[in-house]
Formats: sequence, structure tokens, C-alpha cells
Amino acid sequence: MVDRIRTEMAMVEINQSRLAQLSGVPETTLSKILNSQSVLDVEQAGAIAGAFGLELWELIVPGHAISRSQRRKRERATQRTTAQ
Repeated sequence: MVDRIRTEMAMVEINQSRLAQLSGVPETTLSKILNSQSVLDVEQAGAIAGAFGLELWELIVPGHAISRSQRRKRERATQRTTAQ
């Protein structure tokens, strides 16, 4: 799942600090998760998925293909969130 989070971060062009702000997961915790030094729990995964405009299952299902309309919806949600 860490690879998927990194992919999403690159896709929406946000850094670890901004993801921490958007998700509410402390940056130190997020850093440990991304460096495989801590296990991601369901609550954190849901918060991170929400920061990307995704449902939890969309973040955890390997190889989940995102349709164009879903991608646009997620991009709009992320833009609204980052603008605040």
C-alpha cells in the first residue's frame, strides 16, 4: 500500500507534509509509514484515501484501475481541499 500512496502523491503532486495536513495523520507517523517503519492502520488509511479523494477500498485494492471520470472527480476534490 505504501507504493500506492507514493503513486497517488506523485499523481496529485503533493509532498509528505501536505499529505499529513490533508489527511490529519501526523507527519512523523506518515514518514514512518512511508519508510516501512510503522504499520498503517485502517483509520489512517481511510484518512489518507480521503485526502486523495478516494474511498478506502480504492487505495487498498491492488491494480485498481481508475476511470477518467473518477480521476477528474478526485482531482477536483483534491484541488478544493488544497485550496483551503
